[in-house]
Amino acid sequence: MAKDAYDRLEINGHAYRRELGFDDDDAPNDEELKSMVLRKLATNPQVGMAALSELIGEPKLADVGAPPPPVAPPEVPPADGKAPADGPPDTQKNPPPTPGADKATQSAAVHRMQFGIDSWTLYHPDCCAGAVMSCPVTEGTRHLKYYPGQTGDYECWLSHTGEFILGRRTFERVNTYIQGHTRAVKSKALTNGYH
Repeated sequence: MAKDAYDRLEINGHAYRRELGFDDDDAPNDEELKSMVLRKLATNPQVGMAALSELIGEPKLADVGAPPPPVAPPEVPPADGKAPADGPPDTQKNPPPTPGADKATQSAAVHRMQFGIDSWTLYHPDCCAGAVMSCPVTEGTRHLKYYPGQTGDYECWLSHTGEFILGRRTFERVNTYIQGHTRAVKSKALTNGYH
């Protein structure tokens, strides 16, 4: 009965320990509590590697299974080989690059998908500016068949073979991304896992 009351947040840790026959000296200290929480988080596939990395003090472990870092678009040198002067570029002699001309950069860049109950929205990084609709990731979401089991924001990109990859859930704000298109989810049962 005490366990149920504690799980429902009806009693505090002191009362719970008392009912089980423990005293307050048996409560975990801050370091023990941190270790216990990290052990619990290490079983979660979305944050497990980061929690395990923190737990055992191995920072490189957090990068295992993470998507590749965003690739910055290559800088295009001026046609005349000279460094650009201050002020606007001379577009008569050196036209700006075509937006989205580097499809490989757009494909590998980490995008964000925001899944709601009945729709999702694709967000693009800066390398897609001016070319959102011609972005290969936009095309990759055209026939999206699988949805995550939870609403929220997820990382996504294309593999080197052009396969759409929906990555881990992220809690970063998408306000630095360019909003792309929104589509209705074909099945409203997002909470039932993959379908």
